[in-house]
Amino acid sequence: MMRARSALALAAFAWVCTSCFVDPADDSEYYGRKTGSVTLRWTINGAADPSRCQLSASPRIFITILAGPSPVDYRQDCAAFATSIELPPGTYSGDVHLEDAAGQPRTTDIRVVPFEIIEGSNLDIPIDFPADSFF
Repeated sequence: MMRARSALALAAFAWVCTSCFVDPADDSEYYGRKTGSVTLRWTINGAADPSRCQLSASPRIFITILAGPSPVDYRQDCAAFATSIELPPGTYSGDVHLEDAAGQPRTTDIRVVPFEIIEGSNLDIPIDFPADSFF
């Protein structure tokens, strides 16, 4: 029960602090363990151009990290083109899509292949939303 509350608190913090970045050299702990982070960097049709977010009516990216039985969701401004998420060591996967101002998907889900977080490290994962991924 405490783990679920901690995960919910972390998810709430991540949603409120969508422009926060994790310093992997930080001595942060999560569930009493040192953490690592994953940095997702996205492009739209190969470019990190804020005008593409506007043209596609996609002000935000929606990220779901699959972590055990309960997925954790994050949002970030599309024009940031990167976000870092602090996680305890382990293996994760996920899905991402761009969404409109009402929170509706604008693209198909892009699968984030399984990745491993190691304490004290930062893993960089590039994602591209090609033109044919938009509805």
